[in-house]
Amino acid sequence: SCGLSEGALSLTTVLMGFAPGGDNLPREAQNCLNFFVEEWAEFEPEGPSALHVAGHTDGRTPGEGAPALGERRAVAVRDFLLSSLDVFGITAPVEVRFVNYGDSRPFTRSRTPRGNDLNRRVSIEVIRLAPR
Repeated sequence: SCGLSEGALSLTTVLMGFAPGGDNLPREAQNCLNFFVEEWAEFEPEGPSALHVAGHTDGRTPGEGAPALGERRAVAVRDFLLSSLDVFGITAPVEVRFVNYGDSRPFTRSRTPRGNDLNRRVSIEVIRLAPR
């Protein structure tokens, strides 16, 4: 399922299901992104928006690999979203930012297989900006 949260000024979701060490978008994540873009299309007419995407890892990627992996996940999601905008008639965001948190902001401290699954994620936020 796609956990979507909508407020007056933002639309957020978290994608999970990345394979250990992987940055390919799982089929379920692609379906969630399509749903997210549909919701964005309804959210967007209020004015300009900003897109913020953050990549996370489970902490099991050794050494310098974890930071690069979180970034690759965030970039994959960002690119998928930006390529979907025209299909839904969404104006490109005036600000696009992605950040890589690696394993510095775990969803859970559990090192169980389920905990690791939850920590391999990308969080997405579309923020409604004041009209310029």
